[in-house]
Amino acid sequence: MALVMQGRENNMRSKVWTLDALPPEAITVLDAFNRLVLEAYASPVRVVTGAARWLASNFSAREPLRLEFTLHSKGTETIAIQDPMAPQPLESLLQLMVARVILPPGRAPRATAANIMPTSLSRLDLPRGSAVQPGQSLALAPGEEVRFGVTCSMYLSPGEYQAVLLLNTGGGPSSSKEHFSGILALELPQILIVH
Repeated sequence: MALVMQGRENNMRSKVWTLDALPPEAITVLDAFNRLVLEAYASPVRVVTGAARWLASNFSAREPLRLEFTLHSKGTETIAIQDPMAPQPLESLLQLMVARVILPPGRAPRATAANIMPTSLSRLDLPRGSAVQPGQSLALAPGEEVRFGVTCSMYLSPGEYQAVLLLNTGGGPSSSKEHFSGILALELPQILIVH
């Protein structure tokens, strides 16, 4: 085990111990850290998880891709994110990244990305026509789940692809304390693009 300490003038000092020769102070710190981690796993405060799936196992190269994704609050407190259907003007919070599984000989791996605009989204858990305001947050109470439908046009040649949906949860200095800032990556099953 190694312990790195930073001094007052940015000078770094380190000390290395074998696991069977840890001093009691290091064991006390590691035990306390372990308890905190286990407590956080047992009773998370603000956690959002997600899952995404294609609405078909294959798509024609001429038709848009269709998928849905679900966000679920698994913590003990309400969590807020920027509503993907109501970003700031001219902003997209969703991006679909797609890459070929098997590359033609001589080709380097390369991902194709598409920004998904709010007009390509629908809330599957709300009545049709429900309005959202730009910049509006989406608050999820503990245990609450929301579902979105997505339509995305990408120019892909026939073949097998892997994909990931990236959700930027928005936020900034003026966000509420419940706001979760970051990027949630939702992996999708492989998909086949046909002629």
